[in-house]
Amino acid sequence: MDVATWIIAISTGIYTIAFIVTVFYIAKQLKENKLLHESTVLKEAYDYIIGTHKYRKIIYDNERDIRA
Repeated sequence: MDVATWIIAISTGIYTIAFIVTVFYIAKQLKENKLLHESTVLKEAYDYIIGTHKYRKIIYDNERDIRA
């Protein structure tokens, strides 16, 4: 019976360590997901600004034709 108790204790310890590692991994993944979402939003905003700048440059370069 003593061997079975040790096996159960070791198994419980391994499962506890695995659970703690899993919790930290999930927390890290959630943080990474949040950062990825923020970077995606910023990239879309910068792409919009760059696109707007290109259109503005086209309009200013062709201002004479547009006024005519």
